[in-house]
Amino acid sequence: MDVGWRRTISGAAVLGVLLTFAAGWVVAGEPGDGEEDNPKVELIDAADACVVSDFTMENVDGERVSLDDLLEDGVVLIDFWALWCRPCLRELDYLNDFNNKRGKDGFAVVTVNIDTPESISRVKSYVQSRGYGFEVLLDPEKELYYDLNVPAIPYSVLIDREGRIRSVHIGFQLGDEKIMEREIAALIEEGVANETGEETSGE
Repeated sequence: MDVGWRRTISGAAVLGVLLTFAAGWVVAGEPGDGEEDNPKVELIDAADACVVSDFTMENVDGERVSLDDLLEDGVVLIDFWALWCRPCLRELDYLNDFNNKRGKDGFAVVTVNIDTPESISRVKSYVQSRGYGFEVLLDPEKELYYDLNVPAIPYSVLIDREGRIRSVHIGFQLGDEKIMEREIAALIEEGVANETGEETSGE
């Protein structure tokens, strides 16, 4: 799997922010009850945003999926989760709603499950039982998790059409979905405005 930062300085800056927030969240590999009382959100200006390199991973259906392919459709939200993390499971229902509502507008949710290799069958059964419409990737060895310096879960990054990380969410509690929905709408509108501007300048 090929993944990393294209802009290492900006990537380090983002990591600094995440490490500041990390204390008190559920760290992958240390299963707990997953109750998070103080989720954190960091918005990142486009000029300071780091770009995520392309990666290819296997989904729950055994298909290979790449980030570049997903970005062709527009804005992407990547969310890391596990079955033992209760806030993660609550968040997934909202993410599924976002995917259903805004999928036609150039937006997609991609979740990355980090349960152990022994739990893959349980993960597949859970996803099937919930009827999620978003892409579910499997990261049982936590390769992408470590490559992106994820400090804890639930952890979400919102990526614009240029592949830049524009917001970071650590933890989840009721009400956070409204913040995420506003951020998603703003990036979709930004992408439409940029496309319109490019078309106008090209005339």
